[in-house]
Amino acid sequence: MNINPYNANDVVYNDKKLIQVSDMSEFLTFLNSETREFKVRGNIISKKSFQRAANLRKIYIPSTCLTIDAKTPQDAPFYGCSPYLVIFTDLQDNEIPSTWGPYWNYYSDSETLLVYYGSSMSRYKNAAMHD
Repeated sequence: MNINPYNANDVVYNDKKLIQVSDMSEFLTFLNSETREFKVRGNIISKKSFQRAANLRKIYIPSTCLTIDAKTPQDAPFYGCSPYLVIFTDLQDNEIPSTWGPYWNYYSDSETLLVYYGSSMSRYKNAAMHD
């Protein structure tokens, strides 16, 4: 299973920790931890990328993310995540690239996550998280 949406030299972070993605075990621990928010830094999100991030409540996907691999709901990056996870993107609804798979925002077989389109980074940072 490909869970790494980043290149080996990328750095991922939340408000508490910076890690180098080349350390895969630390990356998986990072996602399995109490991580509640995440900012995508790479340009590809692989299928099933965040399926182990049960505590994730908000994520920011910038327009620089060119591809989200999600050909089926079960392969969606957020499949199995909490329905309380909220996605923020600076893209407008009509600007989503065709390279973002048709199930890019699914968390179950038939349900999608709430997406705030046209969001600035400050809106993402100031958004409350819910359980």
